[in-house]
Amino acid sequence: MAKKPTYQELEQRVQKLEEEIAKFKWFEEKNKATSSALMNTFDDVFGLVDTEGIMIDANEALAQRFGLSVDDLKGMNCWDLVPQEMLISRKSYFAEVIKSGEPVRFEDKSKGTWFDNVFYPVFDEQGKITGLALLGRDITERKRTEALLKESEEKFRLLTEQNLLGVIIVQGGFVKYVNQAASDLTEYSIKEALNWGINGFGRLFHPDDLAFVMEQVQKKQEGVEDVVTHYSYRIITKSGKVKWVDQFC
Repeated sequence: MAKKPTYQELEQRVQKLEEEIAKFKWFEEKNKATSSALMNTFDDVFGLVDTEGIMIDANEALAQRFGLSVDDLKGMNCWDLVPQEMLISRKSYFAEVIKSGEPVRFEDKSKGTWFDNVFYPVFDEQGKITGLALLGRDITERKRTEALLKESEEKFRLLTEQNLLGVIIVQGGFVKYVNQAASDLTEYSIKEALNWGINGFGRLFHPDDLAFVMEQVQKKQEGVEDVVTHYSYRIITKSGKVKWVDQFC
């Protein structure tokens, strides 16, 4: 039969248990402080919600977006903060994460503002999803830049396609662009030229001009100041014809 502990032994056990509880609480508070600090180290909005969408935690960036404090957000239903035009799609992504256990990333737009969003599942020790971490980034400026770039590329394409001069753009040794005039001049189709390997465009140059032209191409790509911007040389077309061309770069 096991010996019953004395009162003094019980008291020591209780004291030890209290010490462990105090230590646990210290770690818990430290972890909360660390978590809060980490959430506020980036400008992206961040929120932690349960599977019903109730806000558990958030960073300052999210609170500022809605003109609230972090404490104000806690306990709110996150769907009350989502614009109506985003509600159906975001709830669909939310449900998808809970069902699949996998994060989803998507972009959406509201009132002229674009967002890049990621919904991450949060699991407990048994592997059950207990909530979602919601991360959002304002990418309006990036979208605006992409639109301007696309517009510029389209204007460039229209300009070169209507140009009687042959245009070939080389980057890193690879042909990135060929207009129809250049295709007609060399007798290689645009598709063929775009599929050439590194420095494959060198097949166009006459052997006696090859070294000089390749040197100028290399200097141009490296931004060397003494590159020759206007010169003439011979090319050999796909059918073997030799043609003299003027180079402007």
